[in-house]
Amino acid sequence: MTFISLSNHQDNSTYGYSLLRLCGAIKGHSKTNTSNGAQNQWLLITQQPANKTTRWEVRESSFKALILLSEGVNTLQLKLESNPNEILGNFTFTYDASLINNWNRENKMIKRVIPVHFVCSDHDGSFQSIEGCQTAEIARQKLGVAALMYQTFCAEALKHNKTFGLEMESDRTNMPHVMTFKSKKWTRSALEALGDHWNDGGCAGWSAIYEELEEHDMHNPNFIYFCVLAGSKYNTTTHKTQMGTALGGGKLALWTDCTLYSYAKNVDEIVKCLLDNRKVDVNKLPDDSCYRGSYWANYSTGLGAAMHELGHCFGCPHTPGGIMARGFDDFNRFFMISEPGDNQAIITKTHELGAFWEDSSIAIILKHPVVGSKSECVIIPGKSVVQVPVVKSNVSSVNTNSMMDCHYYVCGKSFENDSSFEHESKTTWLERHGEVPFASFIETARNQEEIILFDNGRNMELKLTKAQAFWKMADATNWYLLANGKPLFSHIQEDRKLLEKHGCEIKY
Repeated sequence: MTFISLSNHQDNSTYGYSLLRLCGAIKGHSKTNTSNGAQNQWLLITQQPANKTTRWEVRESSFKALILLSEGVNTLQLKLESNPNEILGNFTFTYDASLINNWNRENKMIKRVIPVHFVCSDHDGSFQSIEGCQTAEIARQKLGVAALMYQTFCAEALKHNKTFGLEMESDRTNMPHVMTFKSKKWTRSALEALGDHWNDGGCAGWSAIYEELEEHDMHNPNFIYFCVLAGSKYNTTTHKTQMGTALGGGKLALWTDCTLYSYAKNVDEIVKCLLDNRKVDVNKLPDDSCYRGSYWANYSTGLGAAMHELGHCFGCPHTPGGIMARGFDDFNRFFMISEPGDNQAIITKTHELGAFWEDSSIAIILKHPVVGSKSECVIIPGKSVVQVPVVKSNVSSVNTNSMMDCHYYVCGKSFENDSSFEHESKTTWLERHGEVPFASFIETARNQEEIILFDNGRNMELKLTKAQAFWKMADATNWYLLANGKPLFSHIQEDRKLLEKHGCEIKY
């Protein structure tokens, strides 16, 4: 009997991130010997409701696949291309965009990573490729795919079902929004002249971009920017890139568009680009691939280098191995079952080389608010998200005694000194201790008298009533008093002033 075994995911799980990496093996299936010239097997995955079938290489019965989940329930059917009449496995995975992500860009309190395409005031945001200039819109598409890959990498490599949140497109909640930031301060030539024409390693340029982004968001500490600078200049004589750097720290991870020509512009192109073994013509395009010289290696190094700089933003120093060393050159190996140039290599988990976080880095990243304040990004079977519609009423018809209309709750006397809860989006609630975000909850039920919230990370439930808040472990029966509390309503003038003062999104 032939069947599929997944090694990194469990059927019927719910995810807060949309790009799913499937790793597994085909059991009861004769291994393909690639060293003697035999053809590889191919796995077909049919996904609904996307209504698409994708094709994935199988090496000695092992495979990796990348599936972009749609919002809600997704079903996957797996077959071998050589035997399409035999179903090897059916799996169901749910993507809940509200679990850790955000699509309300006006809410400045939600901690997240924001992909940014930084464009000088006199530049159009285009970048060079072998096909000529590519548009800023294509650059944005490529950066969006990269951001998804970083989120997925962290979700697994941090080992605790934790990753950072992203701003998602409102009409495509499985794809991140990439902000185009048009500089008001810097022309291309003026920025390029900083730091003795970037001979300072890009420090002056990084500072200039950092300062302008800080002014734009009014020094908001809740954001980290994954920023790619448009308009880098490649000198085909010296084979050096001007305005090319990799620097990260604070809230800015800065990378350049010099090798953007090698990036995938949609999820379906990731594998194709990471298998692109064409050699880079350095008389036309820059090569930043750790001397490997191919398109796929430039893509891998570019992705990994920016992940490394995000690691610095999370507080990580350099380490002996892994992403915070030169292990970022191996970033492709996390996503791929094979690598160009070695037809016999099978990249299972033990062969992903430097594509990992050292334990010391993991400990640091999990404490960073952009990651640590988020709920776990995976809910295993039995803890699935229950989608509960939120009742939205006109101000004139709101029942002030009904918890159905509650979007805010305070335990104690004040926002400043006590715990508060804000209903952020769909089923997600954010808990703060004073002004500091502390944890995220999923709303699982509500009625006229109470709201039930679930914290997957602590396996704990909260019950918010009109006068008190209670807690219990999810598998327990008895509730325990947490604190006296009260709901707040946006239609009550006194409550509304308090909500506006503390940056809450006003809901009706």
